[in-house]
Amino acid sequence: MSRIDLATLFPQLNSLVRTSLSKKVSLEYELHKEPIDVDVDENQMLQMIMNLVTNAAEALGNEEGRIVRAAEVGPYDKKELESLDPAADLPAGDYARLTVTDDGSGMDAETAFRIFDPFFTTKFTGRGLGLAAVQGIISRRRGVIQLETEPGNGTTFSILLPTIAEPHPANPESESAAPEGDSRKRVLVVDDDHALRRALVKRFQPSGFDVIDASDDKEAVDIFSENSGSIDCVLLDVSMPKLGGEEVCKRLGAIRETVPIVVMSGFNEAEVLE
Repeated sequence: MSRIDLATLFPQLNSLVRTSLSKKVSLEYELHKEPIDVDVDENQMLQMIMNLVTNAAEALGNEEGRIVRAAEVGPYDKKELESLDPAADLPAGDYARLTVTDDGSGMDAETAFRIFDPFFTTKFTGRGLGLAAVQGIISRRRGVIQLETEPGNGTTFSILLPTIAEPHPANPESESAAPEGDSRKRVLVVDDDHALRRALVKRFQPSGFDVIDASDDKEAVDIFSENSGSIDCVLLDVSMPKLGGEEVCKRLGAIRETVPIVVMSGFNEAEVLE
């Protein structure tokens, strides 16, 4: 479990979700302006949102439509919470509300009544565990999930989770690691995956590092040869399209033997060692 801003989860899912949607479906999201912090397992939350979006996509099929994901926060009193789930006994307070809405076929009353039952499914290949699992995870986090649907008028799933009231803690690592003036450490980040390279650069910068990035191994060697005296460390993807990670290590070492190189890989340990 960790403190997660719900708004950060939607962009992470975009590329993954988009590949499973018809081109006729528009995928949108509406986010609260301020961070909405909740105490959750990030992977579980991603899986739950993915599950709800997949269900929405199946409700739309090959028809034109919209799937809207939204996150907001607001106060809920005891009476409101009891009306959502009388058995949950949730305390009054601020709750994050995450919704996934589609304008697809909707559900009839009988289907809606059974939708969270384990092993109940309307899919030919389904096992009926997806929404039951979602409901179980939400209830363990002292939250609630509700359904609004009508045949021909689409479906909305809403998840309520208690927010974290305390202010976001300062990051002592970032503050202590940020050197002043010319003493900042310089890192060369080398990866041909644009999204991953950008994420790594963004992770280094708040910690006070000066970051140079290269999109392939040949560019990395050229950059290092021109800046070898000022680069303190190289973060290098082992699987590169031109020279390859091993050859890049040799060439960087030939330019400056003492440079520290951290080699990273998406392959498993045995494959990398081989």
